Amino acid sequence: MPYSKLFPADPQPVPEDSANAVLLPNGEWWLPAVLLETGEWIAPDEVAVELDTGERIALACIAASRDFARQTVYLTTTARVMDAEGGTALDRGQDPAHIATTWIHGVTISAISAAGGLDAIRTECLRIALGEPPTLVDGFPLVPVSDAVREAASIRRAIAAAAALDIANLSGSNGLL
Repeated sequence: MPYSKLFPADPQPVPEDSANAVLLPNGEWWLPAVLLETGEWIAPDEVAVELDTGERIALACIAASRDFARQTVYLTTTARVMDAEGGTALDRGQDPAHIATTWIHGVTISAISAAGGLDAIRTECLRIALGEPPTLVDGFPLVPVSDAVREAASIRRAIAAAAALDIANLSGSNGLL
């Protein structure tokens, strides 16, 4: 497997003692993040993995919207390289957008049912964001998207682009002619 899952620390920090805690109006504490065993913080709706190349990735796939007329659920899938604290890693130009991907995929209610439920579709969307090959069911991809979409959604592609791209030399045309 070209990645391994990172697990939450056990036990999680006590909210009152955490700088990340929020005191709700009802007087209860809420911790809007999950501490991993490796020391990074991720959002509650994220899952974290370590790639075989060593980068730690936070991923999420949420049902962002629904179109009842078309019987479609739109999933937003994100992947980002984490820094040592769990924030989004910056590239050489200090721009986090170059080491993160986001893509939206619409899936019909009938496709969700045929796949065995929304979690199967969401898992496959996360695999696409990791650059994994498609899961085939009866010879067809569980989530049918083009190779171009797979490549654009891949965090591995974003990592390679950030490593190859010299952001400092992208702005300005002075000295080009």
